[in-house]
Order: sequence, then structure tokens, then C-alpha cells
Amino acid sequence: MSSAALLAPLVQQFGEERVQVFMYHTPALSGLSKQAWPQRYNETFGLQHIKAYIFDDDVIISGANLSRDYFTNRQDRYMRISDPQFSDYFVRLVSTIGQFSFRVLNGDQATGYKLEMADGVADPTRDPREFVREANELMVQFLHRAEIEHAVEAGSISEHDTLAIPTVQMRQLGITQDESHMREFFELVHAFARNYKSRSLMASAYFNFSDQYKRSVLDSASRWDLLVASPQANGFYTAQGISQYIPDMYSIIEHEFAHMARARNDISIE
Repeated sequence: MSSAALLAPLVQQFGEERVQVFMYHTPALSGLSKQAWPQRYNETFGLQHIKAYIFDDDVIISGANLSRDYFTNRQDRYMRISDPQFSDYFVRLVSTIGQFSFRVLNGDQATGYKLEMADGVADPTRDPREFVREANELMVQFLHRAEIEHAVEAGSISEHDTLAIPTVQMRQLGITQDESHMREFFELVHAFARNYKSRSLMASAYFNFSDQYKRSVLDSASRWDLLVASPQANGFYTAQGISQYIPDMYSIIEHEFAHMARARNDISIE
């Protein structure tokens, strides 16, 4: 069952004004590729992977999909942030992405729903280039407005014990905010470690660093503690078919990185 078919009954029961369901479609999957690749495998072309739940002034950021398994035995994979400005940011982010996503509407009796793109927005399956241009323009406007409205004065940072910085990564739309922030983060860590003894902690449920991130960690003067998930904690650990090899893939990537680190005399692996 598709996500649209799963959520369409909510629209039918409560109405299109009360329940709004939007389905983002990657522009990388169009034409013959859309027809040739089956579900799950076509995810390799790109996903919009925001997993956030917003209730009033509370935001829950999660790694969970909408399934029973994720809401029962994976309760450690959640972060709750209570802040009006943080909540407002995510409300506007979801609303902005909805402007260039298919909306689930009541349809005929055969399917129970239909998918419609907003007026004036190109269909990503038919005109992906124009869709990217329009979606990029909307996202740039949102990020620029958010940067102004949620700017933090340098002098006020010391008044708080935690600083939460949401970033957006939509490379297929030309949005690489997350990459830019991570590059600046590594530069700051390296600069600080040159003058002070420092220790950095990074946790990743799925260890799959880009070459840039690997070089940044290995070349840093800071000590790094990396926390990664075991293969048994991977949701594909007991999967069938080709998916069952995904946990092993991550383990191989981890071993390769450990080998690179051991090759450096100034880095220890525990």
C-alpha cells in the first residue's frame, strides 16, 4: 500500500480543509526511470526525508517512519524540542515544501483519492528542470526569511546551554545548507583544537560519511568519539531480499573508515 492510499481515508473522513496531505516527488525520477524502477528501489534516486512531528510549540525530530515497529521498539530515536520559534520554523518549512508537492484530494470510487500539483507549479515527472527552478526559488525565499527572523545575536549565545540549528539539504533542488553548515562546523572544531585540547562527539545511526566529512575528521586536531549503531539495530537486519544486506554494507563502510584512521599515527581507534 502506498503512503497516499494509507493517508487518503483521513482526507475522506475529515475533509480536505482539515486534513492536508502532501506528497513530495523527486525530479530525478521521471520518464523511463519512473516506469522501470519498482518501489523501494526507486528511493535511490532521492528522497525528501524530513521526519518531524509538530504539536503547538513542540517539535519531535525522529528517524522513524510511519510504521508500528518505529513507534514501539525504537522509542530512543526521538528528540523533543519545546520552543515557539523552532516550531514556527518547521511549520513554515513543511508548508513551503507542500507548495511544490502533490496534494492528496478526494477522488473517484476506484482509488478513493487523486494527486494534484498546485496551480502554476511544474509536474516533476513531466518537466523536472522547470520544477527544480520553481522549487528552488520557493526554498531560497523560505531560508532567507528564516535566517532574518530567527537570527541569534552573538552576545546572547552564552546565555543558553544549548543551541539548535536546523538545516535543510535538498541537493536535487540546489539547496545544500546542511553541507555548508557542516563544513563550517568542522572548520570551527579544527581551529579550536589547534589552540585548546578538545574532544568532539558525533553519533550516526547510519554511518555513511561523505569523503569530505571523512577528511575533516581525520585531518582535525580534535579527538573524535564516534558512536554508531550495531547491525542488529538496523531496521533491515531481518529483512528479506536484497535489503537484508544493507546492515552489512554499513559495517563495511565503518571498517573501511577504521582502517583509514588506523593508518594515521596520530589517531587511535577503540
